[in-house]
Amino acid sequence: MAELGDRHGIEVWAWWHRGAGRWEIDWERVDGAPTPAEVKQAIATHPYLREYRHQIAMCTEAGAAVRWARAMREPGAAVILDSETTGLAGYLVETAVVDACTGEPLLDTLVAPGCEAEPEARWVHGITDDELADAPPLAEVVPKLLQVTAGRTVLAYNAEFDHNTVVRHAGRDGLDPAHLGDIGNWSCLMHRPLRLADAPPVAATGRPAPRPSTPLLDSLTRAGAECHYWIFTSDE
Repeated sequence: MAELGDRHGIEVWAWWHRGAGRWEIDWERVDGAPTPAEVKQAIATHPYLREYRHQIAMCTEAGAAVRWARAMREPGAAVILDSETTGLAGYLVETAVVDACTGEPLLDTLVAPGCEAEPEARWVHGITDDELADAPPLAEVVPKLLQVTAGRTVLAYNAEFDHNTVVRHAGRDGLDPAHLGDIGNWSCLMHRPLRLADAPPVAATGRPAPRPSTPLLDSLTRAGAECHYWIFTSDE
């Protein structure tokens, strides 16, 4: 597979699927990349791979997930948003947005919810009333929130929950959620086969992602740290 990648100047991924008992391969879909028929022919005529051609699957769901993840990691393509709330049908108490390509924090702030947090929610995020005493209202946060998410795919773990919370909070306070009100601008990490940080166990070529420093994580709120988790956590 490395030969195929070198020949076409592309990244090729190969991994062993233990459950299916087969190898799976996929590759970048860019100008000059081979078609599935060309890859199949290359395997069939390869002096070593042809013996195992019936045990090699191409264009799998895992490969599609890797290509999607790589597209989301392109500069300017996406951001990751996370929030903490007063409850399952509540309001924001904290939100953070990071650049999906670089991991740079774009927004990381507490938000005055305008109501009490439910005990179950407080148990999850641990944010106290004292911490929220001087937090800005959503009206002060929205301009920056819209700025850092404009023109990007908004990625979130359980995107429907975060989308609904933003819309609910904005609606209660008479604010326009603008592009964040359109669920079509969001994409859910929870329903993806692979996390953004995941990659096939065996790769013909690779571009390792940078890891954030511990001081950076320590400086972030809970929401900000969880955003970084979805970019950088690996199975090390």
